[in-house]
Amino acid sequence: MENIECVLIKINEDLEGDALYERTRKCWKESLNNIKNKKIVFCIFNSKIKEVYEVFNWEECPRDKSMGVQFVGKVSTNFRELINLDVSSMYKKGNANPIMYKDLVDIVQ
Repeated sequence: MENIECVLIKINEDLEGDALYERTRKCWKESLNNIKNKKIVFCIFNSKIKEVYEVFNWEECPRDKSMGVQFVGKVSTNFRELINLDVSSMYKKGNANPIMYKDLVDIVQ
């Protein structure tokens, strides 16, 4: 399997469709230089993959550039088999940080 750099984003709401996309791409503190090579975003809800997005571009937050970055993308049909995959073992218990960086091979193995 190809090694693709990914972002896992935990959310605390059970959303669908456009609302899920907008919540997942909410701005967070990060440098464009550090994140622009990440191609896939996994939305995590209740320790399971809820949706997978293919990233077209990363951009500075439109409201306030000091807030950080967000992605522009679309729902991926290439990783549908990963929906509902439990990824709780990738997070340390009590870890409050909702963002994690992984390689795709680490997620699907």
